[in-house]
Amino acid sequence: MLKESYSPLDADRFALAWSPSQRGSKRQAVELGQELVRDGYKPAHLLMGLIYEFGGDGIEVDLSKAVDHYRMTAYAIPSPIGYIHLARALMKKGKESYPEALRYLKEADREGATPELNLAYAKYYEPASVPDYATAQQHYLKAALRGRFMGFFGYATMSRRLGQHFRALLVDCTRTALGPFIFLLLGKTARKGF
Repeated sequence: MLKESYSPLDADRFALAWSPSQRGSKRQAVELGQELVRDGYKPAHLLMGLIYEFGGDGIEVDLSKAVDHYRMTAYAIPSPIGYIHLARALMKKGKESYPEALRYLKEADREGATPELNLAYAKYYEPASVPDYATAQQHYLKAALRGRFMGFFGYATMSRRLGQHFRALLVDCTRTALGPFIFLLLGKTARKGF
């Protein structure tokens, strides 16, 4: 984990860059993020990766820059989050990047399995050059059992693709019936995805 210590000022600047309600625009976030990266504040690489992956506010999507920043995050702060973001950006770059993405998903798995990692694996196997719907379905199920709505939706979709229409209907009914309880129990966490 992180061994360096950062000043409270760095943490305050990071919070300002991260919070859209305080900073105003992604342009300002980029400026603050670049400043923090230059100052050696490693958590800022995650912010920069997100900005370049999704773009907006005049910021062009640049998956190469996003991958570079996520790679810095993954190496500086080993955790499933950094590896998962890195794998997602690599998969967005295209099928040629899938083997590298799988390597980082496995690295995330070594750091600790999370429901978001199960969703990431499912998204990897679902559109692979040779789709493996059964494996994707298993990962969606694991995420669903840990309270992630995307797991329910994905499991039902994979069931339909595998010709298991009754199972898909059963999962959709379960999700509808349990939805309010899951939200009460987990709150916004239930909506986390890949």
